[in-house]
Amino acid sequence: MNLTLKGKISEITYLIIFKLVYDLVYIFFTTVRFEYIQSVLEFDIHHYIINWLVFIIYVITTIFSLKHNSMAFVFKCIVIFSTIPTISLFGLKNIDVKAFWNIMGYWVLMLTFFLILQNVRLYKSVDSRDNTQINKISLKYTNFIFYISIIITLLLWGWLGNFNIITSFSSASESRLALRGIHIPSIVRYIMSWTGNVFLPFCFAIFLSKKKKWRASLTFFAGILLFSINGMKTWLVIYPMIWSVFFTLKSRQNMTKVTNRIASISSIFGLTGLVLFYFYGESTIGALYHRIFSVPAEINYNFYTFISENEPLLLRESIFRFISDSPYDGRFTFLIGEIFTGNSAANANNGMFGDAYSNFKIFGLILYPFLISFVFKILTSVFRNEDISVSTNILLILVWSLINTSFFTWLITGG
Repeated sequence: MNLTLKGKISEITYLIIFKLVYDLVYIFFTTVRFEYIQSVLEFDIHHYIINWLVFIIYVITTIFSLKHNSMAFVFKCIVIFSTIPTISLFGLKNIDVKAFWNIMGYWVLMLTFFLILQNVRLYKSVDSRDNTQINKISLKYTNFIFYISIIITLLLWGWLGNFNIITSFSSASESRLALRGIHIPSIVRYIMSWTGNVFLPFCFAIFLSKKKKWRASLTFFAGILLFSINGMKTWLVIYPMIWSVFFTLKSRQNMTKVTNRIASISSIFGLTGLVLFYFYGESTIGALYHRIFSVPAEINYNFYTFISENEPLLLRESIFRFISDSPYDGRFTFLIGEIFTGNSAANANNGMFGDAYSNFKIFGLILYPFLISFVFKILTSVFRNEDISVSTNILLILVWSLINTSFFTWLITGG
């Protein structure tokens, strides 16, 4: 058995362990703690066997067909954060069979486009002597972004957050509900999104790579202040992820080791939440795990269930919202959140299958995989000469933002 084959088997093993942990957490934590918002266990052994067979085939195909490059890193992150949880729900919940196979068609097309585009070159070869002059991220400009972001954060924290700091994830929904009662101009929402989703995580990654510990710490604290305004857990979770990637690459590991570490840390994270809940009744860690992995997966199916019987959005709550009215009263994401969880403060953000299907139905399942893979091909080409610890973290930030944001909104406000 050669080293390459061992490495691929190792990757598959990490993903199998991750799925096993996900299933255990969903069965013994999520369906107990979040039954009141319709995260219920409706076990079907036949569907469950199918989900495992599909998972094994999909993962083996992914690992053995993708090259070990930036495109593969992006796709494997998508598989961990979105594909595996979505597959796993089939058999654990009462999932429509047609919905499951539509979603699998989406994931197959996504893999296909990534496989095709990984062999496409979008740039000319450059003399190695010029590499240092291409795409170098200047610390000076990073500092400028950092100072502007800190000022914006403090102003928003005072105006919208009343200088309060959330110290518990359980208070996040209260902050989101309070924020909905405040009229916020669209430009301010965009600025806040750019700051929380892009600028601060970007600065955090750069400062870590440049060993600017104090500035990295201040950046993280600014992230806490923004979290205290809108209660968006996803804006806060990205920081430990960036630190994990930096720590892995600091020890001169490759991108494959990074995705292995993400899978292993996610597994440990889930098991920790399960143990704390089972033995001590503490649900904070488990709730965060649920928000990261289960919520986007469940939203995929919720979007399908609703839109399959109703009118598609056709980007009227995205880039076309200024020129055409939404077919639904209020924001669609809050409507879905209220219908499927009973919680009017639940904002059902989704940037993968749910976003594609809710806007264009079946056509979206073809369009979006191509657009997503093409955009990431451009991004990985742009970053090809950057320091790997910087480029990998930026790609991780972008993947993380995409999973929880509408695609076209992500293009505008996701960096």
